[in-house]
Amino acid sequence: MESGSTTTTHLARISSVSTVPTYLPYLLLLQTISIVIFQLITISCMSVLLFSNFFLKRRLKVALSTSIIIYLLVHVIFSLTALPYGFYNIFVWTSTSLNPYILFYTGSSTYAYYYLTPVPVLFLTLDRCLAWKLPVQYMSYIKNIKNI
Repeated sequence: MESGSTTTTHLARISSVSTVPTYLPYLLLLQTISIVIFQLITISCMSVLLFSNFFLKRRLKVALSTSIIIYLLVHVIFSLTALPYGFYNIFVWTSTSLNPYILFYTGSSTYAYYYLTPVPVLFLTLDRCLAWKLPVQYMSYIKNIKNI
């Protein structure tokens, strides 16, 4: 019987220690607002670069490489798909009854954005390393690819 009472006191001590601070919802709201703002900045700036590359090539002083275009496309597409999650969290941040289905389906694209963005960064890094280390072979390879 004594072990049961010590377990209860131990659980009571844990529950009294693990109270949630009152500033956490506001911190989460601030974090979500900043994420949405930065995603909107990403979408606007990178979309201008992509639009200039595809439709206004004369305005660009330097042509964009294929790896940079893929990098920009991935960020724009995933930022667009991640926006609903941020907006949902902003608009219902005080609600205690969040819809788990909306959180799951909008959050899955957000987490895919976080997990998949290193892939184009890897390709961009390899592209730049090859251009730096083997410039002649790299340029002939790129010209052969563009002629296909």
